[in-house]
Amino acid sequence: MRGTLKHFTQIILQGLFWLLPIVAILIILSWVYGKITKMVDWVFHITGFVPNSHIFLWGILVIFRATCKFNLGKQLISPHNNF
Repeated sequence: MRGTLKHFTQIILQGLFWLLPIVAILIILSWVYGKITKMVDWVFHITGFVPNSHIFLWGILVIFRATCKFNLGKQLISPHNNF
């Protein structure tokens, strides 16, 4: 009886620790998706642009544009510039 309870507890703990990283990754992805959605909505609100179709593609365009602008800003501020 004691061996069965110990085995059952061990299996339950292994299952929980197997699921823990998956749940953590899903929570992080959900948080990042929420932040990206807020950023895209903010950009659309500021510019006054209302996309009626293909919202996903417009979102990718906004993220691409923001990434390019961020990388360009890093290059301009870089201490290795020869200006």
